[in-house]
Amino acid sequence: MSSEYILKVEDLKTYFTVTKGSQKNIVKAVDGVSFAVRHGETVGLVGESGCGKSTIGRTIMRFNDPTAGKIYLDGDDITTCDMAPYRKKMQMVFQDPYSSLDPRMSVNDIVGEPLDIQFPKMSAKERSERIIEQLHLVGINSEQLSRFPADKRDALIGVLAQDPRPRYQTDASRVYGLEFGGYEVKFSVNGQKMTVTDITEKDS
Repeated sequence: MSSEYILKVEDLKTYFTVTKGSQKNIVKAVDGVSFAVRHGETVGLVGESGCGKSTIGRTIMRFNDPTAGKIYLDGDDITTCDMAPYRKKMQMVFQDPYSSLDPRMSVNDIVGEPLDIQFPKMSAKERSERIIEQLHLVGINSEQLSRFPADKRDALIGVLAQDPRPRYQTDASRVYGLEFGGYEVKFSVNGQKMTVTDITEKDS
């Protein structure tokens, strides 16, 4: 189903039960958030530390199950569905790319592993071409395929290689050195227009 919005969140709520001794308390990490992102748009989700920004991202990705509300991906309701068919369509880039990458894997392996999982029928030639293409998109020379992760862009390559539609990243300004002048921004990587929801504490 095609929709005007590639991502739409309606009255999203994510609550956690915290047990201390015999007492149980409900923590309302996300309580009634709504927003929508159009195709090719970059939207900044801004708020103070601990306000639930990252939980929103994790809930959209369904790493956390929502307590209430609706999540739509390109018109499809993914609030409670099996996420397996959608994993290659949406990806998350974490704030600290170094901690999210295996330091023992080469750049070639970091980019190639998700391709092997999401596109098992891809030929070796297609796989190699896709990896090199994504390296060039973020300005990395193909001669660096054998090196270990040492660049913040390495985390982005593995995401771009799977060609997801929306991408969620925490504090893109810190990870990629992007300067945002407001709450909503647009950017591209070598002309490739991306749909991104940026989660950050930066508001200027």
